Amino acid sequence: NADIFAVLASGGHYVNVHTPANAGGELRGQILTSNYGFTSFKLSGDQEVPALESDASGEGYALINMDNYALELLVNTMGVDDATGAHIHTGRIGTNGDVLVALEQSTADAGMWMTPANTMINAEIFEVLASGGHYVNVHTPANTGGEIRGQILTDNYQLVTFPLSGMQEVPAVDTMASGSGYALVNMDNYHLELRALTEGVSDATAAHIHTGRIGTNGDVLAALEQSSDNMNLWQTPENTMINADIFAV
Repeated sequence: NADIFAVLASGGHYVNVHTPANAGGELRGQILTSNYGFTSFKLSGDQEVPALESDASGEGYALINMDNYALELLVNTMGVDDATGAHIHTGRIGTNGDVLVALEQSTADAGMWMTPANTMINAEIFEVLASGGHYVNVHTPANTGGEIRGQILTDNYQLVTFPLSGMQEVPAVDTMASGSGYALVNMDNYHLELRALTEGVSDATAAHIHTGRIGTNGDVLAALEQSSDNMNLWQTPENTMINADIFAV
């Protein structure tokens, strides 16, 4: 009837396929008209800046109506029932940024956080969002700056995080210094965005991406630039591009 159609047209129905291995559903598809954009994303401690070890995790879902930029976002978290807050922040991978929207905690489920009803953004904010420029951060008493974080990314982006340590050097180096690395590739055009946040090497003279397997040393692929705001942050120059062959390596 008309009432059900109104819900359907607003993205309020989905198809679910159940299997013996996943009785609650193994495949699901939200029924969306062409004016809606949808993406899902993971939250983890290693996306925090700096990265941290946490058994907590989360799954995020974002839906935007392209006609009026109404934003509906929901995250289900595990292991952070003591969370004190959750927000959508403006910020690229490997950086921390300001709060864009404060999420509301579900009264029925302490692990669920969502945008307030009738949350609206605009075309400029959407452009940043669609390019991977926003993230969700969940704060706890133990980690007030955030315990789990999830960059809001569409399917054409690939994100990876990685640690930096002296023991990975060839030969290995005994050092107390460490680092957190974050890399994002746009699979449509192979644009590469990479940042390395270091601790204990404020006297560093340079940083590079090299080509080389574990246990070997190789040539420089790209020189990283030191941030003018933070001497411990090294990043790819703006508009750094690779190609399919380099990505495969």
